[in-house]
Amino acid sequence: MAEELLVHIVGDASKLKSELDKAGGNITNFATKAATAGKGLVIAGGLITAAFGLSVKAAIGFNKEMANVATLIPKSTERVNELKSAIRTMAVEVGKDTTDLAQGAYQVISAFGDTADTVKILGIAAKAATAGVATTTDAI
Repeated sequence: MAEELLVHIVGDASKLKSELDKAGGNITNFATKAATAGKGLVIAGGLITAAFGLSVKAAIGFNKEMANVATLIPKSTERVNELKSAIRTMAVEVGKDTTDLAQGAYQVISAFGDTADTVKILGIAAKAATAGVATTTDAI
């Protein structure tokens, strides 16, 4: 059976109290930093989610506009894919988003038909639009 043992220690506890106070302060400091870091992570997570949402929205817009372009080039999935690739490259070169360029491609093909110069004409219009702070469709 367990018996109760009572031990009474007598001595100077000032150092012990000082060390316990320090440890308590360190724990409080850690908790504050952890809470701040947690808030930062929540904000970062929100920003990442927003950026992802915008990327998805842009991809949906681009694909919708390319579907419109595809209506002007019936039975030519390969050509539509070539245009998609050219538009993605052009977007980086001229600083226009892919949806804007796909809308411009629709206008170019509507006006001139799909020719070997479609991407070249679109590029000229996109550069003019960038310089004039307008949409590619406006520049066409």
